[in-house]
Amino acid sequence: MIENQYIKIWVEDNIMFGYYKVDEVSLEVANHMITTRVEACGEKTYPFLGDVSSVKTITKDARSAFAEGEGIKNMNACALVVGSPVNRLLGNFFLSVSKPTIPTRLFTSQEDALSWLSTFKKEKVD
Repeated sequence: MIENQYIKIWVEDNIMFGYYKVDEVSLEVANHMITTRVEACGEKTYPFLGDVSSVKTITKDARSAFAEGEGIKNMNACALVVGSPVNRLLGNFFLSVSKPTIPTRLFTSQEDALSWLSTFKKEKVD
């Protein structure tokens, strides 16, 4: 497990989990989160479950950073768990405007997110 002031990251059953600990995500914060996740992956690729229920605002630059390049490095799918109508609105906006280049979906429950991510899970991770 890796944890800092922005995010807590861990791997369980070949799925990487990320708990977003902030309510405002700027490009600087997004870059810290991305660096932490990439370091936690090492050379492996994982499906990623991000609990974004605490996030209330995210800048355009941060959305772009999460959608491509380093933002999706070592991920083969991304499930975002939202906890409120505001989260859902932000998540839908992210999906429709930023258009992540890996399969990405929103969920209101971790169980549903894990069920979907299991289709991307490899028994032996690269």
